[in-house]
Amino acid sequence: MSIDSGSQLGVLPPIREVFLVTGDAVLHAVSADQVGSAWDAPCALPEMSIGALAAHLARAVTQVEVYLDDDPPGTEVELVSAGDYFARILTPEDAADPGSAVNRGVRQRAEESASRGQAAIADEIGGCLDRLRKRFASEPAERAMTVAGGMAIRLDQYLLTRLVEMTVHLDDLAVSVEIPTPAVPQDAYVIAIGTLVQTSAVRHGSRMVLRALARRERDPSGILRVL
Repeated sequence: MSIDSGSQLGVLPPIREVFLVTGDAVLHAVSADQVGSAWDAPCALPEMSIGALAAHLARAVTQVEVYLDDDPPGTEVELVSAGDYFARILTPEDAADPGSAVNRGVRQRAEESASRGQAAIADEIGGCLDRLRKRFASEPAERAMTVAGGMAIRLDQYLLTRLVEMTVHLDDLAVSVEIPTPAVPQDAYVIAIGTLVQTSAVRHGSRMVLRALARRERDPSGILRVL
């Protein structure tokens, strides 16, 4: 998965700049008047309020800082890829079942966070982005973190997973309040799509993904459905 070398990405490593620009779109969306006025109304996702969806979207930004603040994993720990992360954190059965323990936990955390209100969530995103802009410039390429499920992953690989979460849930939030989906860098979509395809390859094997993309007569149902 590559990032267009012609993109206007400044001095940070490209993936970090794409994350920050997409994070700005998240802040704009969460701060929208349409979101605030419908905060307690149901969103487009099952059993979740619009405020909870906004809070869950915010977490795609803020968890990066949370994990960076923790002690890094040891040097002998296996490092997972972005595709490994999704394949391990969310099984196909969990993805298909809104009532699974994983999904119930996501909704509970999101609703608890949403109870703080739109302004608090927006302030949290904005402050986090300001700090990460400075911090990303000094974090080395090999920087690793311990994340959900005790997995160890390099920072830049983890940012791939955050771009999946941000692009998917920005669209969910926009659909929920009937506003246009906020613009994000094209690279954000390229990265998100590539990461989801990688996750499917981890789960099902590269040959099966190739068939799903190119040979519908050999495509078992649901191979490319990841989340």
